[in-house]
Order: sequence, then C-alpha cells, then structure tokens
Amino acid sequence: MELPPDLIEGHMILTAVGRHEIRVENYRGILSCDCEQIILLTRDCRLVIQGKRLFIKYYTAEEMMITGIFLSIFFEVS
Repeated sequence: MELPPDLIEGHMILTAVGRHEIRVENYRGILSCDCEQIILLTRDCRLVIQGKRLFIKYYTAEEMMITGIFLSIFFEVS
C-alpha cells in the first residue's frame, strides 16, 4: 500500500464540505481565531479562513474541523 505524497511530505490537506464545514489536516498551529477569521500556520504558508460564526468544532495535533459560513479561503505566502 502506497501513501499519498501529500501525507509523506507533510503538506496541508484541506477538505471543504459545502460552505459550512472544513477539515484541515497537517497544520502546524493556530495563529488567531475569532468568529470572523481563523488563521492557521502550515508548513508552506498561512491559511486564512474568513466568514461568519466561525467555530473550531474540534482539533487534535493532526487535524481540525471548522464550521460556520465561509466567505473566503486564501493562502498567505511570506
């Protein structure tokens, strides 16, 4: 059985279910979090999620689930 290259190299995996649920895998940390914006640190960039009523439903060292109404998702590369 082969593992996907994303998992082997530690890249972030972002899975969106509609406009109300996002699962993020392989993130490094939470930089900021409020009901309108969540910023996560990943291996390569910052992931910025903007919306309304944002809420981190759960998180572990490997993944997290974010719920709310998503207005934009973008990557900040420094």
